[in-house]
Amino acid sequence: MKSAILSLLLTGIIGGTASAQMKQGNIRISPSFSFSSFEDNTNAEFNMFLGYSFLDHLEMGGNFGVTKLEGIDTYGFVAVGGAFHIAPDLRMVPGIGGAFGSTFGRDINSLYADVFFSFDAFVNDSWSFRLMTGYQRWDNELGDGYGFKIRFGVSTFLNTAKRSPGKGEE
Repeated sequence: MKSAILSLLLTGIIGGTASAQMKQGNIRISPSFSFSSFEDNTNAEFNMFLGYSFLDHLEMGGNFGVTKLEGIDTYGFVAVGGAFHIAPDLRMVPGIGGAFGSTFGRDINSLYADVFFSFDAFVNDSWSFRLMTGYQRWDNELGDGYGFKIRFGVSTFLNTAKRSPGKGEE
């Protein structure tokens, strides 16, 4: 199993340029799992992102999820954000982005913002593995919190735009 996953990742990374899915008009559906560290607390989070590519380089969307903080009950969150894909035609697509959101389901809810750097490693035109790392800041009536976050996930892309033929295709 490990060798199959490694083979898929290497194929996506080494594959170079191809008709990767960062194209205008595409819809991304992306479940992910993350760990974050905030001031001596470790947190786990499940997240579901739904995005739309307005341009090849620009994707906007929203996400919702559930977070379990160390020593605190589970709560939910919603956010909106976007990403700029630096090289959308590569099989390994780097990007930068940010999001702004709010928590719910606790006595004291927080506003938060994050900035991130991402990599999408495509295994074919419609599927990618996603890695995101970044910095996140939380603010509420008790004060603020901040820390580093790393997120792992998969993405599937629904192509709503007509694709133009690539080199050698007719």
